[in-house]
Amino acid sequence: MRFALVGDHADGLAVIRALTATGNHQLVLYGGPILGAEYLKRFGLEPLRKHDLEEILAIPDIDALVIASPPAVRGVHLRRALQSEHHVLCVHPCAPSADLAYEMALIQGDTRRLLMPILPLLVHPAWQKLREITARSGAARILEFTWIGEGDLFLPADEPEPRPELPGWELWRLLAGEIVEIFAQTPAEDVLPDDALAVSGRFASGTLLHGTFLPRHHQTSLRIRMVFAQETWEMEFPDGWPGPARLRGPVETLEYPTFDPWPGVAQMWDSALAALPVPKPGQLPAQSTSACLTSPTPRLTWLDEIRGLELDDNVRRSLRYRRAYLLDLQEASEEASFKGTMTLVGCSLIWIMLLWLILAVWLPWMAWLILPTLAIFLGLQFLGYAVPAKGKSEDESKEK
Repeated sequence: MRFALVGDHADGLAVIRALTATGNHQLVLYGGPILGAEYLKRFGLEPLRKHDLEEILAIPDIDALVIASPPAVRGVHLRRALQSEHHVLCVHPCAPSADLAYEMALIQGDTRRLLMPILPLLVHPAWQKLREITARSGAARILEFTWIGEGDLFLPADEPEPRPELPGWELWRLLAGEIVEIFAQTPAEDVLPDDALAVSGRFASGTLLHGTFLPRHHQTSLRIRMVFAQETWEMEFPDGWPGPARLRGPVETLEYPTFDPWPGVAQMWDSALAALPVPKPGQLPAQSTSACLTSPTPRLTWLDEIRGLELDDNVRRSLRYRRAYLLDLQEASEEASFKGTMTLVGCSLIWIMLLWLILAVWLPWMAWLILPTLAIFLGLQFLGYAVPAKGKSEDESKEK
């Protein structure tokens, strides 16, 4: 597969190195700063350099793009890449809010191209061990997550309101399922970039969440602690991710050396690409898949990117209003968009009928307009039954 890299984000550079190292992929074009080109050259990668995304999209023999642009333009580049019907790997977060991620899910359904976020934390082998323990012991009672790092927790933005970018949310969902309630706190009411952040919440399974984040610190560490009914397991990276780690349980301790996640990310991409259904001529747009990290068989999809952005949005609201928020887990599908549109149109027609009724007091002939308006309203209610619903997506059928 022939790739183009747009931008020089560290995750994008690392994943393109891993993809080309498999021998199945080739980096053909690069659009980004000169420092990124020099980095690639050190590893024997010397793609043709372009200065504009439209120049890259005009090349006909490009199969896929890695979007690693700065946050301010990442969403725009992602939209153009997907609209041009290319497969896309995108650095997380794809945008400051979930609105663009919903739009990308609908475009993906139209183009039937593979769209995947870059989340290297998921590929560590210890998480499979913790999932096996959860399957054996039942849902954990408490999940504790502690992150201390040199990086920032908030995206740089022109808006005065801070936009959080919480690390590790994908791991929470992989280990304990969907998060349904969230509450965030900082030491002061005005959020500063170097403030500590505490996040508490509740999973759909009943597991309680407690997360602690300390940015811009001279030390780095990562710790995950899961308390079950009869046992407690703790995974610790004393030197931070992806350094050496230790998984401690009641009677055993497992040691993990420093881990390179990028070959696993490349393998995840290849597996998803191999499972992608081949579109047939004249085939209708695909329904957005419901497979994700919380499925019985976990699989990274664009739905996980949407859930992460929804979580960040609710953390932002919680910090602003100092209250807990229930997460309204939206489905980014045409069916959900249809229901929302029909609700708005139906409410508008009801108000119009009420207006006809009031005006009929002075103009009696307007009462006759109520009947056709009511007919239109009832017709819209049956529209959903007239159009056949799409069946389950092909990738979900393959899983079963």
